[in-house]
Amino acid sequence: MKTHTNSSQTVTISIVMLGAVLFFISLLLLPKTPSIDEEAVDVKIATQLINDGKVMEGVTMLKNVLKKDENNIDAIWQLGNLSMQSSQYEKAVNRFEKFVSITDGNDKTSGLIYLADAYFLSNQKDKAFEALTEAKKSTKDEKYLIEIDQRIEILNKK
Repeated sequence: MKTHTNSSQTVTISIVMLGAVLFFISLLLLPKTPSIDEEAVDVKIATQLINDGKVMEGVTMLKNVLKKDENNIDAIWQLGNLSMQSSQYEKAVNRFEKFVSITDGNDKTSGLIYLADAYFLSNQKDKAFEALTEAKKSTKDEKYLIEIDQRIEILNKK
């Protein structure tokens, strides 16, 4: 009878030990901290700084993001919008041209619309019309198509 108990205890101990080993191995394989997209966080902080009136501080952060990742579409977009707001239309053109060159889908369509606005405001009506024509070809979204047609109508009146 003792032999059966020892055998049963040995099996139980073996199972517990195996469970403990598997537990510790799984702990070693799990990441210690979740990965964080630092550039995305920096863009959000920069945007908040800008919204809080600390524009230059926010712009500096956005430019630092672009130093790390020159194709960060969120930073490019924010800087393009800021250029439009500050009437720096040539800078806006450059930023939205870059944005359009690295995006697709609705992002590209939005970028083309803003690019057209920047062209128009920098007295480049023909380029604005080209950007809107490209935007119209890039989407089937009715909301965008209405917005594009409204802008084309405005260009045709000017």
